[in-house]
Amino acid sequence: MNVWQLATLPAVGLATSLLDNYLFETVRPAVGSLVYCDIYLWEHSGIVIADDAIVHLNGDGCIEVVSYAQFLRRLEGWNNAMSIYASSVKNQEGEIYSVGSERAAERAIEMIGQRWDYHLWRNNCHRFSHYCLSGQNSDVTFFTELKLKAAKLLQANTWRVVERS
Repeated sequence: MNVWQLATLPAVGLATSLLDNYLFETVRPAVGSLVYCDIYLWEHSGIVIADDAIVHLNGDGCIEVVSYAQFLRRLEGWNNAMSIYASSVKNQEGEIYSVGSERAAERAIEMIGQRWDYHLWRNNCHRFSHYCLSGQNSDVTFFTELKLKAAKLLQANTWRVVERS
């Protein structure tokens, strides 16, 4: 990636978010939905446990509950995300709705307050989210892997922007 491409990433992300927010249906996340937001070249994930409540593994290794706004405003303002995306299903009739797992939410709640030995590549938010979804400790550490697992575990076949209240 050259410097120009790197410099234009925030603009591309902004354009994509604007399109997703205004051209496509938004969803209200189901309890146990896998959610994510963009962070420049990466994504950050967590599990919805209630309206406006996401459990995630933060960069300090703490598993905590945050609001949607806090989830977006991570990294002391360095997060360029303007939208949260939720695991969703588009059925044969074209209807789109969020999909989640009550058990994933229960696992996430059980882990609130625990600390993990956080590592950006080996022990991160995606590994935590996958554990919540599957109940298995795995080596899932990239969001592309997590999306594939969500497709199997939740039958998620699309991602939609979370409704703003």
